[in-house]
Amino acid sequence: MIDDAELEAVDIALEPVGRAETAVALPLFRELVRLGHVAHDGDEDTSDAVLGARVRPGAGGSSILLTGNESTSLVRCVMWAVQRAHRDRT
Repeated sequence: MIDDAELEAVDIALEPVGRAETAVALPLFRELVRLGHVAHDGDEDTSDAVLGARVRPGAGGSSILLTGNESTSLVRCVMWAVQRAHRDRT
């Protein structure tokens, strides 16, 4: 549920993504973080979550592994958004 009245009128096109995109997005995201092209508040837990994430190949596709209690859904969404923005900028 969106509580921001300004956002309620925004038509957002959602594109499904999944395990195949994770296998592409994670290495790109980690590289961009290492190069200093992705910014965050400097929180050590955030850095550890991003740099510690790994892709595990599986029969149904790749899945992300995290080292702590991080939300895999949130990390995947951030990676997919960064990958899409990086792809669309060229």
